[in-house]
Amino acid sequence: MFTLPHRTNNPTMNKYHMSGMGTPGLKKKQGSFKGSLGKFFGRKEKYRKDGLVDYYNDGGGSESEVGSQESLPGAMGTPYHSSKSANGMNGSMNTEVDRVRHKKLDLLHGAIDDQIPFAQWSGPVVVAWLELWVGMPAWYVAACRANVKSGAIMSALSDGEIQREIGISNYLHRLKLRLAIQEIVEYTSSSTNRKARIMNPLIFGDMNHEWVASEWLPMMGLPQYRHSFMECLVDARMLSHLTKKDFQRQLKVVDSFHRNSITFGIKVLSKLNYDRKEMERLQKEAINANYEVNLLVWSNRMVAQWLCRIGLEDFAPNLSESGVHGGVMLLDPEFAFQSLAILLKIPANPNRYRGILEREYSLVRRNSEHSLSLFSHPENMSLPPKTSVHDN
Repeated sequence: MFTLPHRTNNPTMNKYHMSGMGTPGLKKKQGSFKGSLGKFFGRKEKYRKDGLVDYYNDGGGSESEVGSQESLPGAMGTPYHSSKSANGMNGSMNTEVDRVRHKKLDLLHGAIDDQIPFAQWSGPVVVAWLELWVGMPAWYVAACRANVKSGAIMSALSDGEIQREIGISNYLHRLKLRLAIQEIVEYTSSSTNRKARIMNPLIFGDMNHEWVASEWLPMMGLPQYRHSFMECLVDARMLSHLTKKDFQRQLKVVDSFHRNSITFGIKVLSKLNYDRKEMERLQKEAINANYEVNLLVWSNRMVAQWLCRIGLEDFAPNLSESGVHGGVMLLDPEFAFQSLAILLKIPANPNRYRGILEREYSLVRRNSEHSLSLFSHPENMSLPPKTSVHDN
């Protein structure tokens, strides 16, 4: 069950909940909107591919998607540093960052705990929400602080006003904000029951664009798209809203099998109700069972480790940047062991290696298929059309 981070007791913060309300309209923009994503993301980062030594490490302890440290999401460029990770930083600076952050969290938790509708949120609460739970870049947050004085104003913004008043020209950035607004309005409405409030981890930025780019894409075996997903600020709530055109033009995913991989990765998240902790629990369970169960949640790295366990370690490096993960292997009816053999570049002759793959692949699928009925979350997506692994 997803729970809110700890809220500190500070009754003096209540006066901020309703401040800044009743502003009749948007404040006129002052000066030009500065800052661009091109400058911010202009320096491309090199992705270090997993080497053979990583594929042979079955411990799983170093794998980011299994047992990763929890971190509170924040605005880009202003990461949160706990006392354990603040080595080498100035202590007083770190303390001030923590103090300001907890002050903002107090505002947010106060609004949630007091069941205040989003339309009645004050400007400071809206800004804190935009920064900490939506995870918008600092320049968007600054523009919102100057132009948006209440939740009522924010929720009433049209797409054009979002572009003009907050300076969001990128279509996917506007989509991110519109979906976040729609979600928080519904979440804070009086008609939303308590159970629905607790079971929505996306509200609190638990799977923001940093998680999608740095953890989820590598799980899918697609780390090469990290830069484009980060640039477009794609978070988990956006994934099911992306179109083929978005993938091709904005996110540079032109390979149809890679798009197919992402589609089934989204289906996995949907089946798990976007619960990171449950996914990590099932992954650990699979590792402890020597990769014989829970194929649904296997990451690309876990598939490689499974190949090493069944004696096909020579072919495991071919999984790098392939888009193969457990969701594809279990849910895609068109993806059989032959498809995996082609991607792994296993020769047809001699057929000993393909025989091993066919036997072990069928075994792990049978062990995992019966568990699919345990996932009661409704299906939200239709299966994509048949796709060849060689189709580009």
